[in-house]
Amino acid sequence: MFYINAQSLLCHKHEIELLVTQHKIDVLCISETWLSSNMSDGFANIPSYNLYREDHDRDSLRDVVLRNKPIFIFGDFNDDLLKAGNKMAGLIDSVKLDQLIDRPTRVTSNSSTLIDLFITNNKTMVTKLEILPGPIADHEAISILVNMKKLKRSPIYKTFRCLRNYSQNTYCNLLLNEVNTLNTILHTDDVSIQVNTLTNVMNLCIDTCAPIVTRQLLRPPAPWISEQIRSAIKERDQTQSSLKQDPYNELLRENYRDKKKTVELVIDASRKEYYNNEFKKNINDISATWKTAKKMLSNVTNNDFELIENSEAILTKTENVNEFFSGVGKRTFEKAQEDLANNDILLQEINHSDNFNDNLSVFRPSPVDCETVILTIKSMKETNASGPDGISLRFIKDSLFITAFYLTIIINTSIVTNVYPEMWKIPYVVPVYKSGDKDLVVDYLPHCFVVQYADDTQILIEGDSNDVEAIVERANNILSFKKMLLIFISIFKSVMMC
Repeated sequence: MFYINAQSLLCHKHEIELLVTQHKIDVLCISETWLSSNMSDGFANIPSYNLYREDHDRDSLRDVVLRNKPIFIFGDFNDDLLKAGNKMAGLIDSVKLDQLIDRPTRVTSNSSTLIDLFITNNKTMVTKLEILPGPIADHEAISILVNMKKLKRSPIYKTFRCLRNYSQNTYCNLLLNEVNTLNTILHTDDVSIQVNTLTNVMNLCIDTCAPIVTRQLLRPPAPWISEQIRSAIKERDQTQSSLKQDPYNELLRENYRDKKKTVELVIDASRKEYYNNEFKKNINDISATWKTAKKMLSNVTNNDFELIENSEAILTKTENVNEFFSGVGKRTFEKAQEDLANNDILLQEINHSDNFNDNLSVFRPSPVDCETVILTIKSMKETNASGPDGISLRFIKDSLFITAFYLTIIINTSIVTNVYPEMWKIPYVVPVYKSGDKDLVVDYLPHCFVVQYADDTQILIEGDSNDVEAIVERANNILSFKKMLLIFISIFKSVMMC
């Protein structure tokens, strides 16, 4: 790529044609052409080159940056970057671009200024940069060599349950084959053993009909690509291949441009129609609407970041995350206590419990029946997330006519023995990025994934720690009686109100 300040393209057209021949320039950028909008392209055409004109500036730097593509900007900005207090340096930094010219580009007998700039958002693509004597005007020329080879996308692997061969009937039949194992739940009053037995049997059956697999994603998912669009893409690629064999065939070149534009328009229209339908389908589901919006913006924003190799920096980040989560836990605990004190209905429910005392050391709601368990689980919102047991709500609902009996036994055993199952206390505490600077812990949300049966549980994290593992370990062990109280109230609310 080559940049010159022409100071009238028409007056120096022959010199420019000689310049591109001598230097074998692929892309020539010209400022100060002094062309007006009423001049046709024929006045400025250079043989064997395509002409793109922008006689007046229209886009700001911020508008250009938002396009999320490699950016290379040349121009005479009439602001000397060698002088203190210049405006361009601050403007370039504000939009996170880089200016790579570091010496004067216009030298006269009276002055030496750096006003011809080269600005980019991807300086790693620039393999060579030279400042050459100005061949036409009194401005130096800028020559850069850019590696335009498209980088191969790093392999993306996804681990998930493969539901290709899954069916509710198959899953339930597998559970029925394990009835003898499930019946051992009736022979013990240890609620943790009961939960472990049910969890192990369900996971065994789920792994059989819906195994966990790891697959490489060859390309980003694009459900809006139809067979008609694939056919148009194939025709475009065939035309491009023919053009490479006959590069001077103008008719073929024009045909390729038309097909390329047609494919772009069809894909854009199909993509818009797909997302419009998704938004209409999920109009009453806020969570699904946000997921659709994030998918739609996934190709616009790039949130990838490099891991810091420095172990001290990693430790500092970990400590910041721990401190932040500790503060969140403390504030959540205080808010929960405040809400508990202000919730008259909740207090009435608690006061109706015969075994309630001032320090909340005992809480025993009435045992529940199987119908209540079924209605409670069916009312829970189904998501793709699962807790540490790896069982999503879909599998629980699909097998409810088999497992509801055993769940009722487990819940009533927990009520009678006043012991909450250990496995249902275990959460995954995950820092989820919101927006802003990924190096700042305040730009993350603490998300907690628990077993689906304890979906309404609030895990409160208190105290300081030195690493994330210790935070999670602390969260696993601090589920106090008060939080168990909230769990039972949420699960058995209908029973409590009777």
